[in-house]
This record gives sequence, structure tokens and C-alpha cells, in this order.
Amino acid sequence: MIVTTPITSFPRPAFPLKAPIVDVGSAPAHWRVTRLRYACHVNPKRVEVDRLSPNTEVSFLPMECIGEDGTLFLRETRIAEAVVEGYTYFRNGDVLVAKITSCFENGKGALCEGLVNGAGFGTTELHVLRATEAITPRFLFYLTRTHIFRSFGAGTMKGAAGQARVPEEFVANLRVALPPLDEQCAIVAHIDRETARIDALVAKRERLIALLGEKRAALIAHAVTRGLNPTASRRDAAMFWLSEIPAHWERSRFRFCVRIKEGMVDPTDRIYRELPLIAPDHIEKGTGRLLGLESTYAARTCIP
Repeated sequence: MIVTTPITSFPRPAFPLKAPIVDVGSAPAHWRVTRLRYACHVNPKRVEVDRLSPNTEVSFLPMECIGEDGTLFLRETRIAEAVVEGYTYFRNGDVLVAKITSCFENGKGALCEGLVNGAGFGTTELHVLRATEAITPRFLFYLTRTHIFRSFGAGTMKGAAGQARVPEEFVANLRVALPPLDEQCAIVAHIDRETARIDALVAKRERLIALLGEKRAALIAHAVTRGLNPTASRRDAAMFWLSEIPAHWERSRFRFCVRIKEGMVDPTDRIYRELPLIAPDHIEKGTGRLLGLESTYAARTCIP
């Protein structure tokens, strides 16, 4: 049986804190409760930058190269001289956390691995966390992926709407429960193994959905161009996109089968404003199903 100790039972420090105290429930009794700044350096000083040769090639990470699932897209490089000023510095083993909304809320962040020459520079909208001997980098990364870190961090954002940022003091003062290093490694291995299994299942499902979509499209195309009777006699279709059709089918120009309406109307006009207004984003890709209806007079959502 695992004995747990409520986090709230630990004494609070006497000095004032700029960030709110976050209680994380309970943890195994042998785990150490501490503030994150005692387990990692938050936005560490750039003392190593001075040792970089100006012509050293380094990885460069704009925000779009940092995924919401922890992925880094290391497709850009720069020379150190070009990025040493005005950009955030990080190195292999550092954990990156986007600090601006909505990038923070969407989970943008990563563990730095595989950086060119072990170093990188990127957007200034990042907090950099560098693990100490008290925590493994990958365990630190997974801590930043938790609901507690993300939800409480979003609640501390400062700044104008759309440009609010998670303050450094929240990251530094967040209380976390740390297991011993060997247990951290075991937890990380478990998470890696289980997430890999889940990713594999998701990939299989996505492949199945794609195959079913292809089968659906092929079924429709075959039925409307060749009919349902595979033994029916055929004749030349005389069309560049279709070789044969059932012998009893009639050939015709599409314009003789349908009326193609052209022209535009003012949707705010009284006679049109209550009619359904269908835009491309109301039509489901691949099926043609209407996802919703609205009018210019009163937007409403309907289930077709």
C-alpha cells in the first residue's frame, strides 16, 4: 500500500510569494515537496553564449517549429552571430515552455534534443527550464505537460487579452512533488512506453479511417459510372475520364442535366436574410454533409 501525505500539511514559507500557492492534492510519503525553482533553473543566465564562436551553426526555433505534442521541428539553422542578440538561448536537455496565450494553453513546449552543436536560439516567447541534479530533464518535461501546470499557469497570465503571458514567478514558485531519481526514471519509462502504444493505436485508427474514406469514394464512383449490374453489356463511353458505360445508359452534357445558377445577392436584404446561408466551412469534407445552417438575420445551428 502506498502511503500518501497531503501536500497541504507541509509548512508554508514565511517569505511572501509573487505567485499563488498551488496545492496538488497528495503524493507518496517518500516524495519530496518543493518549489520548482529548487529543482530547475528558470530562464538561466546565458553564460555559455560567450563561448560560442560567431560562426557556430545552431538550431533556430520560431514558435511554429514547436509542437503542441512536445515535438520539435529542427528544420532551421542560423549562425550564432546572427541570433545571439534578441532571441532566447537554450541547449540540449533544456525544457521549453511557450509563455504567451494561446500557445501556452495549447500545450506548446518541448524537451530539447538533437540541437545542432547542442545549442539553439528561438522566439522570445519561451520560458527555459534547466534541470538540476534533483530532477531528470524528461520528468521535468512531463511535469510541464500536466493539467495542474497548464491550468493554473493560464490563470496567472498577465497582459492584454490575446497577448497575456505566464509570469516567470509562477513557474518558479509552483509546488511540485518529486520522487527519487530512480523512480523518476521508472515513471518516465512507463509514460514513454504507454504513450508510444497509444500513438501506434491512433496511427492505426487514422489509417483505417483513410482506407474507409478511399473505399467510400471508390464505391460512389463505381456505382454512378458503371452501375450495379456487373454483367450488363458495355459500350464505349467516348469520354476522356471514363472508358466504358452500360450499353443502355444515355450520354449527355452535364449542362443539359442540371441548371447552374450564377450571380450574387445581398444576404442582408429582407427577402434573403432569413434564408439559409451555406459557406464552405458548413460542408463536411468527403461526405458533403451539411454541418450546420445559419442566416444573416439570426445565426442558428441545426442538425441536418
